[in-house]
Amino acid sequence: MDNGPFVFILALIGNFILIFGLGFLVGGESPEFTILSIISVQFSFVVVMLFKILNKLKKLEGKSKD
Repeated sequence: MDNGPFVFILALIGNFILIFGLGFLVGGESPEFTILSIISVQFSFVVVMLFKILNKLKKLEGKSKD
């Protein structure tokens, strides 16, 4: 999973499914949806950064074993 855009797209899709699913369960529209969408995009960027850090740590661990 070292492909950043792929991880970002998966996280973004997952976040929107979660937001729409919760919105459907709660019902109704509110202005908070825009805020939730922005937070969702930011969370996707955080997930990508965490995956990149994890990938670099795995590479460093592999180098230290050799």
